[in-house]
Amino acid sequence: MSYIPPAPLTMNDDPLLRESGFTISGISNEEGEGWQVVGDDIQALLTVLQQGQEVMCKPGAMISTTGTVEPELTTGGWMAGCKRCCFAGELCCRTHYKNVHGRQEHVTV
Repeated sequence: MSYIPPAPLTMNDDPLLRESGFTISGISNEEGEGWQVVGDDIQALLTVLQQGQEVMCKPGAMISTTGTVEPELTTGGWMAGCKRCCFAGELCCRTHYKNVHGRQEHVTV
């Protein structure tokens, strides 16, 4: 799989984000890295995914998504999941949200 750089983030008036009670303020990403942290008291991470890109987070962390982003729940291998759970106090599972289609998609976690 080849690396596709993220597109500039343009979510200044995202209706899904606004309906969730978030406003865009706080940390901005001016380098066009494809992500932005929003919110003052409670923060959310806005990500822009090109085809083939994915974002990984804890199960249940996704706030909103556009289009056809596909979720996949994995442990990353039983030993890695066991180490995270037993030694780090983390969940043994993690969720990958992947853009498998040709157009740009957004995921908010």
